[in-house]
This record gives sequence, C-alpha cells and structure tokens, in this order.
Amino acid sequence: CSLHSPLCDSERRCIVASPLHGYIDQFLQQRVSASRRDFRVFSSDGVFDNHSVSDIDFRFIGLKNEFCAWWKWFLSLLKQDWKLSDYPISVREHEIDTSYVGTRLKQHRYTAQIVNWWVISGGGNTQLEALQELQKRFATVTAEKAKDGKKLPRPGTHVEIEFASRDRVDAHAELAEDFIRRVLNLDWAFVSDESSLRDFHSSDDNHDLIAKINVVYGVDVSDIESASFGRFWIAPPAGWKIGDKTGSGERGTTNVLAIIWPPHEAPVLVSVYLTGALPDSARRNEIIAAVGRSVAAMR
Repeated sequence: CSLHSPLCDSERRCIVASPLHGYIDQFLQQRVSASRRDFRVFSSDGVFDNHSVSDIDFRFIGLKNEFCAWWKWFLSLLKQDWKLSDYPISVREHEIDTSYVGTRLKQHRYTAQIVNWWVISGGGNTQLEALQELQKRFATVTAEKAKDGKKLPRPGTHVEIEFASRDRVDAHAELAEDFIRRVLNLDWAFVSDESSLRDFHSSDDNHDLIAKINVVYGVDVSDIESASFGRFWIAPPAGWKIGDKTGSGERGTTNVLAIIWPPHEAPVLVSVYLTGALPDSARRNEIIAAVGRSVAAMR
C-alpha cells in the first residue's frame, strides 16, 4: 500500500486491519498484491530483480524473498549482534494514485520492509528515503527491545504479528460487528482498543464518520477527542460530558488530559501522566481508567 498510515502503535503491535488500502494483504498474507506495479527486491548490496508484476509469477517473487531470507539467516549464524544490513530487505515501487486528494495520509512511491518481519517498514519518494525511514524504525524497535531485555529476532525468521488488546471491544462484540458494518461500511475488520476512526479514512478530520455515528446510533461522540474505539465502548456516568486528549510514547508512557463536566457542577480538569511503567499499554490504560473512576467517585 502506497499510503503511509500508523497501523502499529509505538510498540509495533498491530492496532487495526481491514480490507481498506490492502492492509490484509500487506500485514497478514505478507505477499505482494498490487497489479500493474513494478516490484524490486533489494539486498543490502544492491538490486536483486526489477520486473513488472504483470509479467512474473507472484509465487516466484515469494520464493525469491524466501531464498534471500534463508541466506541472511545462514549469515546471521556467524555473529551475535545484528544490524539492519544483516536482514533481508524488500523495496517496492508503487504507482501514485493521482485521484487521491487527502492530505493527512501521505502517498509514498517506495516502501521498504524487512522480509518475514513485515511490520518494520519505511516509506519515501525515493528508494533512499524509504530505506532511511526503515533504518529509523529499526533503530526504535532495537532500543525498545534492549530496554525490555529482549533480543532482536534472527534475520530471515518469520516474526508473528502481535496484536493490541481487544478486551474493551470484545466486551461489546455485537455492537462492534454492527459498528463495522453500518458505520465503516466494511464486511470485516480487526479493530482493537487502540484503533480509532482515523484508521478508516484519509480525510483531515473525523467529521463524516462522527456524523454517521450520530445518524446510525443517535449518539454524539464528537467530544471524544481521541476518537478511540476503546473509549467509544466505555460510557461516562449518566449526564456527564467529557473532552479528552490522549497520548503515548516510549519508556512505558501513557497520558491523558481531560475536562469533565458533571451535571449541575463546575467542570473538573484532570491530568494523568504515567511513564517508566513496566505493564503493556492495555494495562496502562486500565490504570488511567481507574484514576478516572476515582475522580467520578469523588463528585
């Protein structure tokens, strides 16, 4: 997919997948699925191939990737610490969709990915830019794993996709299914507690989907600043209004700034900042939710 979208969180966990923009092909099937596009496979030393995908069997491309992955795996046995150059890398060139008018998502002519570890990727208008972005992503993941005392996966090996928590969404499975079908107009989509409306459109704001939610369910969710699915599924006390801005980052950081309007009372400003935490993001969200419940109990 030539559109660059944050499908993974800061911990490189998949937070959303749907047929939109070929996400399933890219992240689950792990195979090329764009017809009439050029496909180039690179090693750390240069170009392996340059073909039009309409003239080549996709299975052959898959075998080429697997051979490159096998070779890099063999070379990895000769050393203990691996750099990006030790991994098999695939670089794809995309056709630019001239009909696309969105500004929030950027079209990349090139995307670079680690073969068999496909969620580590980078995009750019040139091959060099895509590889440089890939290097940045790789450096970030390397630092995160070192902090957690984990080793990088061996080059060439298949790395399973780790999905974000769905606890809140699964607690309302029927509503989630209805929401995907009637609001998102999709037959199927994987959504997590960290997915948001922004993952399902390319506009600059969520206005159209928020309006559709209001029409379908008669509920105004415009005050949920994060547009997070996990937050849609959690209702505040009756009569309360909440506006919030959430964030997360490295070193176990999760935060929220919210203004709360209890009925017939003055608004309350709540700021919660959690960092240096060991639990995963789902547990950190629960910690912040517990703070919110404590604030509500005090009113």
